[in-house]
Amino acid sequence: MRRGCWSHKVTERIRPLKPARGLPRVLSPAEVRALVQTARRWAQSSWEGVRNYALLLVMLDTGIRRGEARAATVHDVRLAQRALTVRGKTGERVVFYGPRTARALRAWLERRTLRLPGDALFCRRDGYPLRPEAFNAICRKLADKAKVKRFGCHVLRHTFATTFIAQGGDVFALQRLLGHASLSTTRIYVTLGAQELREAHAKASPVDRLLEG
Repeated sequence: MRRGCWSHKVTERIRPLKPARGLPRVLSPAEVRALVQTARRWAQSSWEGVRNYALLLVMLDTGIRRGEARAATVHDVRLAQRALTVRGKTGERVVFYGPRTARALRAWLERRTLRLPGDALFCRRDGYPLRPEAFNAICRKLADKAKVKRFGCHVLRHTFATTFIAQGGDVFALQRLLGHASLSTTRIYVTLGAQELREAHAKASPVDRLLEG
């Protein structure tokens, strides 16, 4: 180009390489326990605390996105089946949760009451849905109270997915639970799960541990 051989910039058609995606941050078991214990204590002292405890457990137990939690209504909750209908990027799906989360949700629904305007599941005192920024504000406040590193809502989603795989969950089931359109998006959690298994094996290798010395 400097010598005048080309009249146009040939590099304009070359797309830059995408930077390698780092592994997402996940909460450790100790951090999860600290957050849950902190949220449970918070639930004993305020209306918002009951809501935030239920919100934390739902997001940890289902891996739903912030926007999906915000869009959920009281009519989407099926306590008897321990199921929640969510509407996300890939349409509507059903996610499931355990007995502890069901108890927290039941306690929240009793405190929330249907007398409030609207039907948002996680609402403000005026009955309207929490604003998007309020979700991460709750996470930051919980982190400060529990003395763990600050995190956002998506870290709860990553933690759910990684734990699901580490505990033997199927990657295809995880794809459906997370609402991923492509399995390639879900595979990153298989990598994270493999890392945990590798570290666990390194600590408890039968050959290395039983034949030491």
